[in-house]
Amino acid sequence: MSKCNRCDKTVYQTEKMNGIDLPYHKLCFRCATCKAVLTLRTFHKSNGEVFCKVHAPTAKMWKASKTKVEAAVLHGADADKAEGVTEAQRQIVRETGGKCTQCAEVIDGSTLFALDHPYHLKCFNCTKCSAAIGAGDEFWHEGLGTHMCGPCHPVYTCAYCKKVIKDSDYLVSEDKTEQYHKDCHTCATCARSLGSGGFYKFSDGKVYCEAHKPTPAKEDCYRCGRALPEEFPSVDGKNYHPECFLCCKCHCELATVKFNMKNDALYCMDDYKIHVLGEQCTACKKALGKTFTKAGGKTYHFECLTCCDCQKPLKEGGTMYMKGDQPICAPCAGQ
Repeated sequence: MSKCNRCDKTVYQTEKMNGIDLPYHKLCFRCATCKAVLTLRTFHKSNGEVFCKVHAPTAKMWKASKTKVEAAVLHGADADKAEGVTEAQRQIVRETGGKCTQCAEVIDGSTLFALDHPYHLKCFNCTKCSAAIGAGDEFWHEGLGTHMCGPCHPVYTCAYCKKVIKDSDYLVSEDKTEQYHKDCHTCATCARSLGSGGFYKFSDGKVYCEAHKPTPAKEDCYRCGRALPEEFPSVDGKNYHPECFLCCKCHCELATVKFNMKNDALYCMDDYKIHVLGEQCTACKKALGKTFTKAGGKTYHFECLTCCDCQKPLKEGGTMYMKGDQPICAPCAGQ
């Protein structure tokens, strides 16, 4: 039974918020910043949290387009034996253990690759009508997990110019509520194209590049731009609501923990190590402590350095070999 992403209590099926891949009680499905009640049409997901459109700390656009399904052959988790795959696809097989993106079962035999991710032949279907999409077929996508056959692809109106989008490539917001011509998704200040990368959506509803995002008045919250209460945290001349004083990556509250800043962004110490200093364990992706080890040019917690075949720990100072870029123990290496 999963725990609610907001209150950390058990989520039973009758209480669960359906239609989102994160576990929430229906009553807990609120903006992480302002606590406003959200719906499936009004929420924005970022870094494992949900926000209203005004308080999404960053936003993202998918570059949506029409592409083809590719055929290949997988032999379970053994990426080196995969046939007809690119290096990017081979790496994803390593990371996923050769599991189908849809059903999470291991694939052994003919497979389909869509957006470089593997599927059983029976598992890759139109997300609108469930019609099968096979090898060589073209489909429309709006990021991983949204793929449509030609008849199901809707006609969109650009959120900026209000004209019909006829391009084969276009941009769609991460919450799937706004679509833009590529040439229309530009910074409101400098008119530079924002492409499919990150951008800043301010409370005025306009979008800006990082360099030109509006600076709130000193008496307003630096993060959301709203008026401040009588008491509020302040760092480096910037003021925040207590509920806005959060790590820019994991959104944990910073009032009672150590934190750091980089380019005006607040980080908890773990995320500062990972995203600013690059001090991250290759295996578990968590921040490194004061002591760690290296193998094949990569860094690991001591407890995370394991053989890629048998998964047994590799002892410090012991003999170790490399299988590609993965550490392997002497017995599994045949030594």
